[in-house]
Amino acid sequence: PVGTVLANNGQLVTLTLPTSFTAAADATLNHVFRVSITARVSTIAGNAQGVMRRNTVSFLSKASVLPGAGNVTAPAARSYDVTVVEPSPLLAKEVDRATVSAGDVVTYTLTASNADGRPPLHDTWVIDCLPAGLTFGGYLPDTRTDVLAPVAGDGINGCTTGQTRLVWRPTSPDPTSPPSALPPGTLLAGVSNEVTLRYTATVSSTSAGLTTYVNSATLSGGSLHDATTDPLAPANPLERTFTDPASATITVRGAAALKAV
Repeated sequence: PVGTVLANNGQLVTLTLPTSFTAAADATLNHVFRVSITARVSTIAGNAQGVMRRNTVSFLSKASVLPGAGNVTAPAARSYDVTVVEPSPLLAKEVDRATVSAGDVVTYTLTASNADGRPPLHDTWVIDCLPAGLTFGGYLPDTRTDVLAPVAGDGINGCTTGQTRLVWRPTSPDPTSPPSALPPGTLLAGVSNEVTLRYTATVSSTSAGLTTYVNSATLSGGSLHDATTDPLAPANPLERTFTDPASATITVRGAAALKAV
């Protein structure tokens, strides 16, 4: 009705009805005021996985408009609880051998997953920094479309100078039937939705014995779908972001001394 006011003061939303209201002549009709409120889960630290938030509404009605008038009835209140959920991504990185010789070809495997029972991770990216001393060979298979072309690290693109930057956008298989393409970078929960990336690299032929190469990668993503096209795009301030690093190490064999009598 005319004179109704809806006010929002932070977390407190108030609906004030007109000073007086004349109901319809048919007293058997229910007079319902329905208010829909949209709220966003904030990114405060306390809003972590499993935390319950309670939303309570109270209804007050006075006997008259005179100051100090009492309530017609006791204030009525109802509550509704919501539980916060958040993605729990994990990046694993393996290499097919820990000890190598100069000139060897090694195969790296990255696995991106999201813990069971969690909501999707959106805009997922993996930046993998192949260290100097290793030359990128190729992705397996070489026809995959969820990777960007390798580029040299420059200190501001996620990898340092001398490294090779590899970028992967892991996307879970679509579980719907018939399938409808998930937005790129959507990582669904559960082992059945994890995805892998494999690629090869060649150890430099001039690598000295006992040289160690640490290959590091980092997975990142957010709680909201923003359709980012750049792995280094600024995070949406309205969402929570998640990262998980992983690494694999190889060591070049050292020279061995033999002595015989």
